[in-house]
Amino acid sequence: MVLREGQNPEDVEEVIRALGGSEDTRVVREFFGGRREVEWPIGDDLKLVQGEDGTSHCRYVQVLGDDEDDVMAAIESCEESLRPWSYEDLIRFYDLASGSEEGPHAVLRLALGAPPSPDDDFVARVLKSLGSSDPEIRDAGVLAAATYALSAFVPRLSELASSDADPEVRDTARATLEAYAGAGLT
Repeated sequence: MVLREGQNPEDVEEVIRALGGSEDTRVVREFFGGRREVEWPIGDDLKLVQGEDGTSHCRYVQVLGDDEDDVMAAIESCEESLRPWSYEDLIRFYDLASGSEEGPHAVLRLALGAPPSPDDDFVARVLKSLGSSDPEIRDAGVLAAATYALSAFVPRLSELASSDADPEVRDTARATLEAYAGAGLT
């Protein structure tokens, strides 16, 4: 879930503590693309991830775990307390930002706020971003595709990795395809 601008970081930490997370067990990670995350184990099988995307500077929270009921209960608790942007809002922001300076940020926010199993709306918008004439939007599309390893993105990523005019887009697409290969998708 993507947090609204101006959301107090302490609000997130308060929700984490209410769910049973402890500062003693948190893990800080830095990722490709300037993304920074703090992972908070909650109980035996849940993790709450608080992060900030290095490109769009949007903040987000993700709940991970094997038990779908536990994950959904934690998500509902987070949504009730934090009031993040809805997925529908993020789709609308993407559509409104198309062709504007906000376009790359809208792509990344959409990727960070997409449901655990991305739907056709998400896939269509990422594919549109991968085919944009704007290299910044294509690069954001590659980062969005890296968020979810989906076979639908492989042909376009392969094309960008081999022949995109922008070296940054080419390199990011290659790195994403390498990650896909590690997941058995290429």
